[in-house]
Amino acid sequence: MLSMLYREQREEKHVFISIDQDEYIVSILVEDNGTGRSEEQLNYMFDNGYSTKNQQNHGIGLYLIQGIVQKENGNIIVSTNFGEGTSFQVSFY
Repeated sequence: MLSMLYREQREEKHVFISIDQDEYIVSILVEDNGTGRSEEQLNYMFDNGYSTKNQQNHGIGLYLIQGIVQKENGNIIVSTNFGEGTSFQVSFY
């Protein structure tokens, strides 16, 4: 099994990234301790142009990631608790 760990700390914000691989699956887990997402935000977070930043030229990253993952027959699972952070698990089979 391959594991890689990357942590970024900036003003008490943390991002944890791990990559695991076995014979059949590669999984990438990205977690943060940010503000989390509301149920409404979850419904739109992969839409082209959707952003919580209220600035121009935002809202394309998750849209592009979802397209790449789907093209490669992978999936994304999002887990979040409003006020506690968000995790994205991307798996390729």
